[in-house]
Amino acid sequence: MLSRASCNTSAKADIVVLVDGSWSIGRSNLKHIRSFISRMVSVFDIGPDRVQIGLAQYSGDPKTEWHLNAHPTKESLQEAIAYLPYKGGITMTGDFSSSLFD
Repeated sequence: MLSRASCNTSAKADIVVLVDGSWSIGRSNLKHIRSFISRMVSVFDIGPDRVQIGLAQYSGDPKTEWHLNAHPTKESLQEAIAYLPYKGGITMTGDFSSSLFD
């Protein structure tokens, strides 16, 4: 049985999650992606002076879903994760010429 861990620290961190949003993932796997991200961020103390989480999806045309300062509470962040849309598009994992890095 796995126990629920918690990150008990006063450390600050900015974490950006990069998600493959291409058609190769498939709509049915989006709920697994949402669940994984939700569990991953649940251990952090979310807040402007603690841990901030940003998220971008990549495919043929990458999209920033939310910036680091968009969700100042864990509740707001978890809601955004629950409603993360399926972007779609072609898989271009190795294309670093995209606007995501501009």
